[in-house]
Amino acid sequence: MILKEIIQREEKNDLGKSLVQELYKISDDEEFVAGVLLDVQNDNDKRELLDYIISKKNVSFEQIIIKSLYLSKQRDNQQI
Repeated sequence: MILKEIIQREEKNDLGKSLVQELYKISDDEEFVAGVLLDVQNDNDKRELLDYIISKKNVSFEQIIIKSLYLSKQRDNQQI
């Protein structure tokens, strides 16, 4: 799947669309946006990341990547 398709798939619902908009405010790099979206695979992760972004005034590219990886790892650990 190409990057644009990953992003477009997420924009089909309000939560995904809001997250994509916030991610593009941080960086217009499609690899960054798509990579983060691949890490937050369910609505709970998406909502937590969106809330995290909104609650921070100057959230960085790196902070978003770390948070999305943390959410992915946390989800993986729950599936064991």
